[in-house]
Amino acid sequence: MNEVKNENLDELLEMNSYFDDDSEEYIDDFEGSPKLKRNLDIKKYDRMIKDIISSIEDGSIILTPDYQRNYLWDNKKSSKLIESILLNIPIPVIYASEEKDGKWNIVDGLQRLNTLSRFYKDEFKLTGLEVLSELNNKKYSELSDNLKSKIDRGDLSIILLLDSSSPDIQYDIFMRLNTGAVQLNEQELRNCLYRGTLNDLIKNEMINNSDFKALFNLNTLHKRMIDVEIILRYLAFSENYNSESNKIENYDGRIKNIINKFMIKYQNADEDVLERFKEKFYANIKKCNVVFGTKAFKKMNSQGKYETRINRPLYETIMICFEKYSLEELREKKDLILRETEILLKGQTFNDLISTATGNTTKTNNRLLLYSDLLKEIVGK
Repeated sequence: MNEVKNENLDELLEMNSYFDDDSEEYIDDFEGSPKLKRNLDIKKYDRMIKDIISSIEDGSIILTPDYQRNYLWDNKKSSKLIESILLNIPIPVIYASEEKDGKWNIVDGLQRLNTLSRFYKDEFKLTGLEVLSELNNKKYSELSDNLKSKIDRGDLSIILLLDSSSPDIQYDIFMRLNTGAVQLNEQELRNCLYRGTLNDLIKNEMINNSDFKALFNLNTLHKRMIDVEIILRYLAFSENYNSESNKIENYDGRIKNIINKFMIKYQNADEDVLERFKEKFYANIKKCNVVFGTKAFKKMNSQGKYETRINRPLYETIMICFEKYSLEELREKKDLILRETEILLKGQTFNDLISTATGNTTKTNNRLLLYSDLLKEIVGK
């Protein structure tokens, strides 16, 4: 297990290499939440593999194959799972959440179930087996009846988080139970738990916006769904922004909480709401591209040069503050906005607001206030 994790260390490092807020800025500045009345209902099932496969086929067990975009098991690793079942080696517990319609949504164990589903469909041959080497190059349909029966009757343990559990606890529970060889990051877990129209819109359409891809240097889909999280982060903060007070409301200092609550609230939003989100994001990311280009959302170093990495607190600040102005107004004052923003970035006060403990509610609101006042002076509103 450790070997698999180490193999993916470079991938995990690369995931955040384009952001400068890995160690400090993206850590929630939060000392504890008020005690909430939380309800946790869990039930354990031991089910035969053939029964589980039938449930997958009829749609009562849901596999979300894109929860990790580039970590599907290869045939050799998949074959090892089949061999383990034939050798009666215990398979790790699978975790699922119960949907409102009673379906089971697999959160941890998707690769195991996806492998079994593929094997039953004869989609790969066993390969690389050492103990049961005589089975190499065989598909499920080519196994003896005895071996098929052994797989069919194999038991898998599933722990189900029932729908009666409080929504605000599900995310934390599954993050703790996240035991896969390649552990889900926060957005991959959201993609499993909060499936719906909002999630589909962002991951299937909004991430392909040309201005967004240009500013964040995203030529291809991000392997670990960070592109989806970037968009969600802006939308969540924006929907809770009070433009009169220049403050983020309903925010406890935990970035993941405001994103999760936003996803829960709009999980299955209708087309009008989704269109509003899309238009708002497209409009403001375009403004940022027009005004800043490749300099967008980047801090300045001590030599007065732009850094290469994106600063997420700066991103959400500029995006939200740009909402008040049209593209034409900002384009007209482009040079002045760029110059004054550079002056602000060189100042210690604003630099601190986007560099340390940035999840803090006071710092979040202060940087919004400072940048909003700057734009008000420049644009004249």
